[in-house]
Amino acid sequence: MQDLATLVQAHEDIYRSFTGLVRDLADDEWDRTTGCPGWTVRDQVAHVVSLEALLAGEPFPSDHQLPDGLPHVRDEVGRFMEVLVDVRRGRSAADLVAELEDVFVRRRDQLARHTDIAEEAPSLLGGTQPLFRTLPIRVTDLYSHEQDVRRAVQRPGHVTGPAPEVTVDRFGKGLAATLPERVDAEATVRFEIDGEPGRTVTVELGSGGGALLRLPVTVAQFVALGGGRSDAPGVDDLDVDGDRELARRVLAACGLTP
Repeated sequence: MQDLATLVQAHEDIYRSFTGLVRDLADDEWDRTTGCPGWTVRDQVAHVVSLEALLAGEPFPSDHQLPDGLPHVRDEVGRFMEVLVDVRRGRSAADLVAELEDVFVRRRDQLARHTDIAEEAPSLLGGTQPLFRTLPIRVTDLYSHEQDVRRAVQRPGHVTGPAPEVTVDRFGKGLAATLPERVDAEATVRFEIDGEPGRTVTVELGSGGGALLRLPVTVAQFVALGGGRSDAPGVDDLDVDGDRELARRVLAACGLTP
């Protein structure tokens, strides 16, 4: 478990990088599609703004009605998220950037008032939860959406620093816990992230041992896989070393977020 200072630093790291990225987008880039079905770059920014604003104390727009028949809204959590995005769809890019910068200041001040990782903080779905639960999730979500935008506008970057380290660690632990339940095989799967030893994630399928499957990925690819994005890499995008059919099954089972 990361300490509070590390997580607060990661939160600030992602905000500075994300605001710098979207502030520089061209008009046509705001309407690019992303790896989150149904969402453009504009929608991604609206999502980031909306959840952080909610945590900063803004009320949920409960009277807002969504259009019927949105195929990417599959459950109540999805509807909750979509309302927050849809209520901002008429806003200009400049207004969204201004709101993003404003909510960053408010959230930074809010987090600065905490001194212990076990302290209670607002939860997105109401009530409170300890910061050791809420803050790693927020950092991972924010960083994942930054990478969604970067892939959509073909501006790779921000692959080192506190925010990517928290996200890679969280997704690595999540895959180690879930892949053995999702993929029936006897094998050792090794995600080699940017070729750095400290970023290697090893998952034992079955009882452990078995053939070795090496999956070299970039940070951006690993985060897209962990997020279950539609533009996550497949076997033809990677230099797979091992059973390609097993690799297909592993890659298809990597999504950790709804």
